[in-house]
Amino acid sequence: MFGDRTTTDRKRNPPPIECEQGNNLYLRLGAVVFGFGVMIMDGFRVADQFDSLNAALSCHSAFWIPVNVIHSIYIFWQTYFLFKHHHVVFNVKKFFVRFILAHMTVVNLGQWMGTIVQEVMISDKEEGNTSALNVSALSALIVSKNLNLTTNLYAQCKSQVGIFAHYLIPCGVEYSLIACAIFYKMFRRVGHITRSEVEPQCVISSSTADEGARSAYECLLRNNPTECQHGHKGLFAGLLLVMTTLVAMALFYTHLQRSSQVEALTLFQGTYIVLLSIGILAVSIALFQVRVLGARQMSEDSAFDDYLLLIGLLGILFYNMFLLAPAMEGIESNKIARTMFMSKSVLEILQALMQVFLILEASCSQASSTRQVIEKPGRTVITFLLILNLAMWMVTTFGLKHAEGYSIHRSHYSDIAWKIITHLSMPLIVFFRFHSTVCLADVWSNAYRIHKPTIV
Repeated sequence: MFGDRTTTDRKRNPPPIECEQGNNLYLRLGAVVFGFGVMIMDGFRVADQFDSLNAALSCHSAFWIPVNVIHSIYIFWQTYFLFKHHHVVFNVKKFFVRFILAHMTVVNLGQWMGTIVQEVMISDKEEGNTSALNVSALSALIVSKNLNLTTNLYAQCKSQVGIFAHYLIPCGVEYSLIACAIFYKMFRRVGHITRSEVEPQCVISSSTADEGARSAYECLLRNNPTECQHGHKGLFAGLLLVMTTLVAMALFYTHLQRSSQVEALTLFQGTYIVLLSIGILAVSIALFQVRVLGARQMSEDSAFDDYLLLIGLLGILFYNMFLLAPAMEGIESNKIARTMFMSKSVLEILQALMQVFLILEASCSQASSTRQVIEKPGRTVITFLLILNLAMWMVTTFGLKHAEGYSIHRSHYSDIAWKIITHLSMPLIVFFRFHSTVCLADVWSNAYRIHKPTIV
């Protein structure tokens, strides 16, 4: 399919062509990062079988190593294909190609659901082990021999995956979502050829040298949308915020290791509330500044990215509504926790809605004059928002599970109901923060140039 063909074959059966835009670079980089996280998890699983104690107890079946090795190879080749051939539009054997791409879309959707089930089972197993260690002294005396034998048996069947499960399994969830989205987008593009009007080259017809230099400079700005002008302040302010967030997360884990649950909860929620407040302020400023940009027709790729963003927004609304109900009905002894959870839920819903509105508005915007191409109104704040969402993505990925396993929720919902709520919504929240960064990066590079209309 990708090999050389004769001229006659090409005229009779045109080969696959390359789409001009393809999939977003940052979305593909996310697939690479999360894919390597999945392969690391497969490597830990293979290493478990080589543990002498695990092998002696037959903790895994004979197919354990082949299954994980094949899965790792599959993830590698799928990631390579998505990263390199994401822009290919297939024009040959359309039925067969559509069948394959639809199959891969459903496979990754099934892997996403399977990874969520696996995460729930691991959480359940960890809580079961914790409960087994907290049996009463009387019961321990009665069944001491059997309990010791059982404890020794399960203590020897250890897994390296269990140590990093809370960090590696979300990688599998995010990877499956991104791969599913890219395969579906390729499925929709089969046989669909677009013809974009090419922007003409710069023609300098100025009477003086100064005017000619200015025209050349303005043309360079139009043809280089990724020029880092008017973005340095936002970049450095965002990096400073990321450093502060990392320090706060390190202190959070320190309090967790010291079993200071209240201090850890207060620190985490305080950090998240500050980030959300800064995010609301930044979005408000960005909306005010980008209002002067002109309008343009949204491309199919931008519309697809926005649809994915709305899916993540549903996860945020779903989770925070369930988080808000027990906080409003909590007892007076948990007044501080109630106030923090209520503030966090309201601020996150407000910030997410405002940010989605900003992205939808900016995705349909373009510079309407050469002056706006040079000045780039709002680009500093959009750069800051891009880094801010990266910081919030890190906080959500590495801290949210530990920080919100609080009794105020488990007492309001049953344990299994709260597990279902968290494991359904957490991956979507992480995906929202990551994909918001992707969409803001797309706005950062495309909203400050003058676009030509696309002819289909």
